[in-house]
Amino acid sequence: MTFANIGETSDFEIEERNFAAFGKAAYHLGNGLSVEAGARVEFVEVSMDRSKA
Repeated sequence: MTFANIGETSDFEIEERNFAAFGKAAYHLGNGLSVEAGARVEFVEVSMDRSKA
C-alpha cells in the first residue's frame, strides 16, 4: 500500500522524570527473632509534545 506525499512533517518531544525512594526498618525481638518492613515510593511523570509543519 502506498500513500501520497502530502508534504506534512511531525516533530515529537518526549520528556520523562523519575524519582524513587526506599526505606527499610528492622525491629529485633530477641532470641534471634526480628521483624523487618520495607516500602518503595516511585513518581513518574511523562509528557509529550507534537507539532506539525
